[in-house]
Amino acid sequence: MAEGDREMTDDPNEAYEVVPIEPGPHGPPVGWWTVKRNGLPVRHFPGKEKAQRFATDPEYRASLAAGKAWERRRGNEGTVCGIAGSENRAGPPGT
Repeated sequence: MAEGDREMTDDPNEAYEVVPIEPGPHGPPVGWWTVKRNGLPVRHFPGKEKAQRFATDPEYRASLAAGKAWERRRGNEGTVCGIAGSENRAGPPGT
């Protein structure tokens, strides 16, 4: 196997690796980490602990990927876009 080639694996936890980001002139700040799966970058984290948790905990990975951020927020029932007082913006009052 040539350098840089990675063997594909079916074990989701063995497929991940955590590496520090090389900061560039306009890149992320120092201290950020990249999680790679089978050699390809998947997600960036501001701390190594969260990156390692993402690489080893399938439930944590699923919780970050489940739905959109505005769908996960609590307390937005009955509002449009989560804006207070926007209950009637979707249509006329009483509909």
